Order: sequence, then C-alpha cells, then structure tokens
Amino acid sequence: MLHLMKITALLAFALSASFAFAAEEKKAAPAAASEPAKPAEPANTATPTSTDAKVYAPTDLATLKPLKGQKVVIEGTIASSGANKADTIRYLNFTKNFRESVSLVFFGSKVPKEKLSEYVGKKVRVSGTLDDHNDALQIKIDNLDQIKVTEAPAVPAAPAK
Repeated sequence: MLHLMKITALLAFALSASFAFAAEEKKAAPAAASEPAKPAEPANTATPTSTDAKVYAPTDLATLKPLKGQKVVIEGTIASSGANKADTIRYLNFTKNFRESVSLVFFGSKVPKEKLSEYVGKKVRVSGTLDDHNDALQIKIDNLDQIKVTEAPAVPAAPAK
C-alpha cells in the first residue's frame, strides 16, 4: 500500500511539473510570435561532387571529431590500402598512420584488394557517416559510388628519345 502511495505521489508531481512547463511555454509563445517567421532552410542533399557541401580535409581531426554520427564529405589523397589479418575488413587510408586521418572501411571484404589499390595516390572525395573505432575516425563505405576520384596521380613525363 505504501508503495502505491509513493507511485501516486510521483505521478502527481510529474503531472504538475509538466503543466507548469506548458504554462511557461504559453507565456513565452506570444513574444516569439511577434517576430517575423524565418523561412525553413532546405535539407542538405549534397552529393560528394556537389560544390555547396562543406568539404573537410581527412587530417582535420579536431574539426571532424565533434561531427561523429553525421554525414560528412572529405577530400584528400589516398596514401595506402590494406586489410585486417582475418581479411574481413578492407580499408583505404589518407595517411601512413591511420590514426592521423579518417580511414575508409569496407566490411565483409566485398571489394577486391586490387580494386582498392587502384585508389592509392589518387585524390578522392568521399561522402558518408563519420564514426570512430578505438578513437580512430572512419567512414564505412557501403558502395564504391561514395568515392569519387577528383584528380588522378601525376603521370611522369616519358623520357626523351
């Protein structure tokens, strides 16, 4: 019985608090209504090649860490490719040390290593959701369409004959 009384008192308190909050909102509403309405901003549906999306450097970790869980666009030159020991995860890195930049990860080894090695030395623009694993930032790549080559590596000049 005592337990039931405590629950009833708790519910009564919660209801009174919510009514007080609602009353406070109503008082503030007229002031907000007198301001001109701002038009809603369109959702950012930018593609990786769009020029209106904010593009980040993959090494700008201080700026990128707070964006974890959000869709981002990064652009940089791929430094290396590889796979984990079990060959179940493949990756592309923008720096030799993966902790110094965002890594692009491919789970399930659906993409052949040879295909990934084609990106090494190329400047790419990547779109995806930023995440981290053991304090290293990464973007999971579900589809190679998320990666756009923006600049091929410089071709060395042919020797003169």
